[in-house]
Amino acid sequence: MDQCDRLVQTWMATKRDEEISDLAVGISSNDITLLKLIKSLGSYLVSETGSQREDGVTLLSAVIEQCPHSKINRQSTRVLVTFYTERLDDSDTAIPALKGLLCMSQLPTFTATESTEVFQALVANIRMKAQVQSTRYIVFKTLDILFARFRDAIKGLGGSAVKGYLTLAEGEKDPRNLMLAFSIVRVLLIEFDVKDYIDDLFDITFCYFPITFKPPPNDPYGITTEDLKLALRSCLSATPSFGLLALPLFLEKLAASTPHVKRDTLQTLSVCLPVYGSAAARRFASTLWDALKVEILQPIDAETENKALETTQALIRTIYDSSPDSSEDLIKDVCKECLNILKEPEKNQAQHAVKILSALVMTTAAVRQFALKSAVPHLLQLFVQPDEASNRRQILSHLTALVTATEVNFSSLDVAYVDEKPLDEFRDQLLGAYIGGLKTTETRVAALNGLQHMVQISGLLSADEVQYIVHQIDELLGPSSDLEDMRRAAVLNVLAGISKSSPKLIENITLRSMFSALPDIAPSRDAKIERATYQSILKSLSALCSQPDLFETFVIRLFTKLELICSAVITMADRLSTNELQTAAECNAAYAHAILATIDDVLKTKTSQGHTDLPKYTDRIVGRLFALVVDAAGRPDKGAAIAIHPRLLKVSESILLSLIRCMTTERQTPLAANLVSAFERGDFSPITHTLPSPESRITGGPLDPPAPVTQRNLVILFASCTIAMHRETPMPVPDTSLWLQGMAQWTLDLASSDLQAESGMKIIATVLNKHADNLSPFVSSGFPAVWAAITSSSHSGDGRRRAIHLWKWMTRALLIRKHPQADEKVDCLFELFDDQGIAWDAAKVIGSLVRDDDVLTKRNYSVVKLLYAQRYADRMLSKILRDYKETKDNQKRIAYLVALASLVQSIPRQIYGQKMSELMPLFILGLSISDADIRTSVTETLFTVAKDESAKRTALAEHALTLVATLLRNVLPGDKLRVAALRCLGVLPSAVPYDVLHPQKAAVIRELGKALDDPKREVRRMAVDTRTVWFAIGG
Repeated sequence: MDQCDRLVQTWMATKRDEEISDLAVGISSNDITLLKLIKSLGSYLVSETGSQREDGVTLLSAVIEQCPHSKINRQSTRVLVTFYTERLDDSDTAIPALKGLLCMSQLPTFTATESTEVFQALVANIRMKAQVQSTRYIVFKTLDILFARFRDAIKGLGGSAVKGYLTLAEGEKDPRNLMLAFSIVRVLLIEFDVKDYIDDLFDITFCYFPITFKPPPNDPYGITTEDLKLALRSCLSATPSFGLLALPLFLEKLAASTPHVKRDTLQTLSVCLPVYGSAAARRFASTLWDALKVEILQPIDAETENKALETTQALIRTIYDSSPDSSEDLIKDVCKECLNILKEPEKNQAQHAVKILSALVMTTAAVRQFALKSAVPHLLQLFVQPDEASNRRQILSHLTALVTATEVNFSSLDVAYVDEKPLDEFRDQLLGAYIGGLKTTETRVAALNGLQHMVQISGLLSADEVQYIVHQIDELLGPSSDLEDMRRAAVLNVLAGISKSSPKLIENITLRSMFSALPDIAPSRDAKIERATYQSILKSLSALCSQPDLFETFVIRLFTKLELICSAVITMADRLSTNELQTAAECNAAYAHAILATIDDVLKTKTSQGHTDLPKYTDRIVGRLFALVVDAAGRPDKGAAIAIHPRLLKVSESILLSLIRCMTTERQTPLAANLVSAFERGDFSPITHTLPSPESRITGGPLDPPAPVTQRNLVILFASCTIAMHRETPMPVPDTSLWLQGMAQWTLDLASSDLQAESGMKIIATVLNKHADNLSPFVSSGFPAVWAAITSSSHSGDGRRRAIHLWKWMTRALLIRKHPQADEKVDCLFELFDDQGIAWDAAKVIGSLVRDDDVLTKRNYSVVKLLYAQRYADRMLSKILRDYKETKDNQKRIAYLVALASLVQSIPRQIYGQKMSELMPLFILGLSISDADIRTSVTETLFTVAKDESAKRTALAEHALTLVATLLRNVLPGDKLRVAALRCLGVLPSAVPYDVLHPQKAAVIRELGKALDDPKREVRRMAVDTRTVWFAIGG
């Protein structure tokens, strides 16, 4: 027995897939031929026993499916197709024969001749209603391939092809098969001559509308309701011949359907109407409008209303695109109904009527002209009537809706406004109405919204008219302005819109007046109005000046103002007393901070919007900013040098981050060299591009031990610049490891404030993270040096805590890039749990290592590996739980609880949710720790768990009584903890069954009553809400 015979016999006995694969491999390697396979199957293929014939055809089809197409030649294809089609009338072999034909239809040697033969055989022999879904799917899949590859050949069969398909497709219900059936029907309707079968095709298609299929949970086939809706919609919109048949039925569905069916009908109508054509649409226009206006004027929900408006637009476009005057009566009727409603502009229906008119504006040119000429004069006439004075806000809003529709229409079309000018004849009246609306508080926002859209219609307003608008709006932003935030935002939106098309106008009028209104020196502490004025102006500048054409003026003028403020305070130093100088310095520092914060806000806006003009300003802004700060740091009278105030340095840090982040590596490289040189030797002139003033002297670098505190504060700016450097930007020092060791020593021993120390830590962390591959010497020696400072008994408690903080930053730098030594550095922290002085500090660091910060981020070009936090959290949770159980030392146990409380605040609930049964006892113990912050963290974690549906009736219910009692004890301490405990108590009744909570109900209500008299409003409010929840629960 040769190999082929042996494999065939083995498969017949075992039905294993291995033999099929071996036969296919044999054919691929030419060890077995198709002819030999058929000979080996001969007795099975012609057997009188049905099961043997079925097995023979099944094996043949399975082998062909796995064979390379190149091994089946033209002659073999012809023979096999004939063989399979002849087997379709045999009930025992029909299914495997269908599988074989599906494989054959995909072969390159399968031709048009075979396609018609297979199609006719399917029609003649397959009774679809007698077949299971999987078999029907094979038939539809084969038909889909035939229509895709051999459409012309099938088309040559004439009407019999359509009739045959109707026979096969009738009554299909399975979603997988329907997806194929709908695609085939669409081909028939578009490319075949179906005029004699339109009714039949419509019947087998429209019977599925509307689709009500809902996929089962975890459906492996992935067919959604929307997939079926779109496929059916493509059939119903495939031919104009369906128009007269479908529209009456659509109207029936629209009149008596549920909301989701209404929306489906409306969407389908929007797609079908343009295809059905103007004749069909015109015939049903009145009836369709009657149905649509109900959905718009009396909407059941906003989504259905929007779909109805879209359908109305489709109806109007379909009728008017071909012949603008063919159904003028319809437009007259629509506009007349809307205008009748608008006679009472304050009524709710008026809003819906304006939506209809706005929809008409966004259709065709003729309809747009007619709708605007009907509606705009009507509303303008109402606006000037004394009887309608109380409704002017609504009238302006309705006018704005029409103007907005016009703007949106022309901004989305290739046609320019000047080609039609539909609003030109009402321009002066509209402008007058809106300008008049600015004069009263009630109509101001509506008027501003209208002006905003008018100025954005290119070609509607002349330059003089836009200038007039700017002048009128500027009056609202004047020093005596009492605009609320909402109205101010509306004003700024108009000016921002104008700035896009006419930036010079805004620069020469609005910005000039704003900058001139900014004082050169801060108002006194008692001048609240003047202080509010400059704050308001700066907010306005922040909203307007991110525009590239205005940004340069903004930068120049504000930095000039900043320099004037700083120099003015220095000038005052000689003529003011110490107390007066301190007061003036505080006021001016607040003013300078507001200016810097405005610059920072604009830079962040430009960065988020992807503006490309930012890099050209980096050198200028960085230089001027450093010049201000360095000059202040070098002056002997520090009280007058406001630029080195810590708050100003923090916002300066943010500005530098935004600027340097957008620089290329090529531009960052020389800046990095200049920064290192400046901070080590004190020469800032390559950065500031200016020489220091005679009164300001920095004799050494800010990092030198003798440097005064104010100069050391410059490290904040050094840190921000370093953080923003690309990974590819080289460190401009001979030995980076040695330099980092020096930086670590400075941070631990010389930094005279937490702000300085934190900046030093950020520098070390960002450099270590970005260049860790080349910093093995620092990893080997730097960590031990910091560890020595942590464990040294000669250091103060604050010094040791600072060293732990530095250890955290260095470890996090390695952890987020999955450095091989990161885990070792983390585990060292557990060794500190025996040290009572710093155990809790170490425990808190363990939890905070995966807490997001604004330094080590991808935005700052740090190396951040995927899923590092999940890996760390899984390892730490397991270690904390294991070690907590193993230790008998109460002090260490508390440290583990602190570490756990800190960790769960840093990670998503999904990570620790599976361990809640183990964690709950520890959480409850954590609520007894003396540290209020730790108890707050635990309480907030429990609140998160209680809100999560998957956590209900499990771990919480098991410990509910103990948890409630413990939370009640935490209602009285610090504000933050009280609120957290009350929130958690308030959510427990929804997470735990009543029978579990019942024993505690009276005690909870009684204890919560004590919190009702709390001096803090937030605590009182939360207590009332929580008490109400507990009153409401019942058995």
